Amino acid sequence: GFGHVFVGRRLTGGNGRGAGAQEVAIKFEHNTSKGCNYGPPYEWHVYSALGGTHGVPKVHYKGRQGDYYVMIMDMLGPSLWDSWNSAGQTMPSEMVACIAAEAISILESMHSKGYVHGDVKPENFLLGQPGTPQEKKLFLVDLGLEQQSGKILLLNSMLIMINVRMPSEEQSGMLVPMRI
Repeated sequence: GFGHVFVGRRLTGGNGRGAGAQEVAIKFEHNTSKGCNYGPPYEWHVYSALGGTHGVPKVHYKGRQGDYYVMIMDMLGPSLWDSWNSAGQTMPSEMVACIAAEAISILESMHSKGYVHGDVKPENFLLGQPGTPQEKKLFLVDLGLEQQSGKILLLNSMLIMINVRMPSEEQSGMLVPMRI
């Protein structure tokens, strides 16, 4: 995205103060950044629309503090990219199969709500926070490039139509536009 993410501690509504306080991720985005051309980041709208969707982290707060838009969400663990690198750039085939199945399930959940993620890559798939019940779950983040499917979008004075690979065309590799 266009912001910077920091670790914070949730002092209210969580586990209280001190070592037991709940860690959260705090994303700051300057109001002049590319993602905030027309007010709050578009990513806020997407997280609101996809709230509760399988694989989407929970957002606790969205608001403005001075020149920054601030979003506070669940703290997650390492990305798939970081996990792969820390494992010597190898993973057992069983683990790859589980990750692939879970990633497809997350994308299907988003698609069922009419959204297509615009930046699918290992850096945007994160595991849950280590030491929590979520640590083996997969999450997809950085939803600022997410687009509603089946629509023509006007972005930066350019007409863009979202394309998807249709099952009958998968063999040929041909991309076809979605029906509007």
